[in-house]
Amino acid sequence: MSFAYKNTVLIFVFSLVLLVLSFLVAGQALAQEADATPEEDIAAISPAGVTPESPLYAADRFLERAGLFFAFSRSARAARLTAIAEERLSEARVLAEADGEDERAEALVEEYEATFEDASIEAELSGSETTAARMAEQAARHTAVLDRVADRVPEKARERIVAARERFVENHVAVMRVLAEKNPERAAEIFSNVAERRVRAAERKAEETGEDEATRAEKVRERLADYERYAAFGEEVSLIARKLRSDDAETGDVVRAATARHIEVLERVRANAPEAAQQGLENALQHAQEVRALRAEALSDTEINARIEVRREATAERRAQAKEAFEERGGALRPAERLENRIETRAENRVESAPAQRRIEERADTRTENILNRAPALSPGRVETRVENRIENRVENSIENRIEGRIESRVNTAPSPAGIY
Repeated sequence: MSFAYKNTVLIFVFSLVLLVLSFLVAGQALAQEADATPEEDIAAISPAGVTPESPLYAADRFLERAGLFFAFSRSARAARLTAIAEERLSEARVLAEADGEDERAEALVEEYEATFEDASIEAELSGSETTAARMAEQAARHTAVLDRVADRVPEKARERIVAARERFVENHVAVMRVLAEKNPERAAEIFSNVAERRVRAAERKAEETGEDEATRAEKVRERLADYERYAAFGEEVSLIARKLRSDDAETGDVVRAATARHIEVLERVRANAPEAAQQGLENALQHAQEVRALRAEALSDTEINARIEVRREATAERRAQAKEAFEERGGALRPAERLENRIETRAENRVESAPAQRRIEERADTRTENILNRAPALSPGRVETRVENRIENRVENSIENRIEGRIESRVNTAPSPAGIY
């Protein structure tokens, strides 16, 4: 055996050992990430930075668009859009934690979801395994922040935020599909991580105290519904691996091991979840057991393709519409008209309220004194009634005139949407 041949064999063995160790380390890191607390997930995404309360907010948004303009590749645009989406999410969390009644938190979550969808489309069109993997791993942390915002806003706003979270899960799965078509094993590992985060979130909510049972049950069901969406992808990635014949046995083992852990957590949830959440829990358990029992190697190619198609058809139409709208916009950020309108309305209300109201009250006091001085013959009751009527009319007329004048002034001087940024 020649010296060169021995060296080649040693290099090959050493490389193989390094590859195995890297997979083990990656798997351990993902398992640790699944145990991350919501606070750790919040700290791991892009911070809020300048919030809508700041006068520099418009300038900050302009710089975001400028940064996106200079992101030339699809992978770079996907990364930039993800960072912008995370900043909107962090801004929504800051507003929700400071004032649960602030309507801008809801608008920011909706803008986050739309921007993340654009990022997922860029990642899909890039066809890059690295881009899809990085984005899928980073987005695994988003659900914890969405949970935090949804738990702190009024019920009406919470429904819209929960709907945005459902659409986020769809877009997140779309990114993982891109990865699964190139590296099913890696996609299976990420599935394991994000699905376990959802069942652990359900477990934490089931154990919480301080909320009424009906509210707690609803929130547990919502987290379990998210888990089922991810579990459906777990089945899909096993089918994709079998279709590609790319270490499908190893991918299936990863998925089955993951769902076995999920079932353990779900059983713990069963012990603490309110009665109203038990049906959702049974559905999640049944779904997890079906995923664990799947043996893709026993299916024909026709059966595999049919099952993959079934998994995708529920969101295919909406995804196609999102891509079409994205291409029509040329990949540009969607206008945030709803958020801008809410910020302007709140600023206008603050301007109108305090100083104007004080001036009206001062003038009313002066007029009251004049009326009393000029009408000594009137009885106190009649003077008081007449004064009250005059004050009420003056206040109403003054406020209406000022609001109409300010609205007319803003309409005449408002910049175009493009000029805002």
